[in-house]
Amino acid sequence: MRIPLIPACFIFCMLIQACSSGPGTTALPGAPVSVKAVQDEVKGKRYKAEKAGTHSPFKDDKTIEWLEPKAEDKFEKGIADDSKTLQLEFFNDTSVTVNYKSKSYTGTYVVDEVTGEEERPGIKLRVSYIDEEFKLGDGPATKVTYTYIVDGLNDKSLLLETPRSMNNRKIVVLMNKQ
Repeated sequence: MRIPLIPACFIFCMLIQACSSGPGTTALPGAPVSVKAVQDEVKGKRYKAEKAGTHSPFKDDKTIEWLEPKAEDKFEKGIADDSKTLQLEFFNDTSVTVNYKSKSYTGTYVVDEVTGEEERPGIKLRVSYIDEEFKLGDGPATKVTYTYIVDGLNDKSLLLETPRSMNNRKIVVLMNKQ
């Protein structure tokens, strides 16, 4: 009995893809189902960035290229190292502490699906706090708001697209619950 060539090749490719779980493969949390699901999951939890990567610049391509720079690539290594310092601690349904690059900020957060100009659709985590780096002269520090797109969520991990970018590619972080 002969198996036609095209179906045999298709089956062979599917088997190879299903069995390939190389060292670069990372199991990612699935897309969140609703704003309420994100609110319920993060409330009272603490997350720490474990991996940093970049999204493809194409809208429909959700591929993540994880940053694993060599020491001599100072620009990429700096971005990866800075991104991995991000920690978020959600105390209740509105207050958050953000730790980033050895600084701690107390602020508020909101989860919504509002899509502003130049924003990608999706569920967003908007974090606001007073940042001393945004101070004009002797005036008071300015309140800043950073918008993260929640690309994935489960009971152990949070996958966020950050507002930062590198080479026209958005930085993403895989955060694990602490």
